[in-house]
Amino acid sequence: MEVNVQGAYPGNSADNLHDPTLLVRSSSSPVQHAGVTDREIIYWNYLKYQANASPAMEAPQLNTRLECRYPVDEVSMPLITFPLVDQLDGDGSLVFSMKTMNDDWTAERLDSVFFLGASINLEASVIATFHQDLRLYFEECIATPTSSLAKSPENYTIINNYGCLIDGKTGNSKYLPRSEESNLRFVVQAFKFVNLEGADIYIHCKVVVWDPNWDTQSLKACSFDQQTESWQLLDAPLQSSLCDCCDTICQPTQPRHKRGTIPSNG
Repeated sequence: MEVNVQGAYPGNSADNLHDPTLLVRSSSSPVQHAGVTDREIIYWNYLKYQANASPAMEAPQLNTRLECRYPVDEVSMPLITFPLVDQLDGDGSLVFSMKTMNDDWTAERLDSVFFLGASINLEASVIATFHQDLRLYFEECIATPTSSLAKSPENYTIINNYGCLIDGKTGNSKYLPRSEESNLRFVVQAFKFVNLEGADIYIHCKVVVWDPNWDTQSLKACSFDQQTESWQLLDAPLQSSLCDCCDTICQPTQPRHKRGTIPSNG
């Protein structure tokens, strides 16, 4: 509701200056519903008062809040609830780790020596403190004979193209079903670099995490099935066409994804 006051000044006497004619106008402003307590329902709106200025005085102004309070047990109409739509944001640190696991994946493997051709079980995980659940993906994994990826004289690519486990095209490497959204496992066969007999193998992996409830075609975990000679998508096999780009060039993930780089020595 809005009340406008217009002064009517039929003469120049002082009495007339203090006797304005009230002109009340109703408006379409809805009554605002302020809230509900355990005892009352509260409605409120503002009463606005304005008057035309005259040469002898300033225009009076009024802007005050009016409230109507009703006991809950006296309200005849039922309360109406409205659905709320909100966005959940997380804030906290992300701790990434990568481990070599024992044969049954129940614990971290303490021995880092593997025979040539033996299976190496690798698991990457993320711990998200004060954050919504996240799903982890590999973007790339590269093996080197040195702890520094940038300074290594040689390297061997295991995963590239934003999640394609290309080592599976020549070996028995593959992703394994997830035990949790926050970790991802894959198996790779032990190998060595030619002319570097006895050298340690370091595996450097870049990972990315994402809300599992949000669909995205740029995040994937693709294994190569040598029997069918086709790529298989780990989390949704019926959508394995998303892995077709593994033989060409896949599109990168969006900048808002959170990434981590994990070095691991094997």
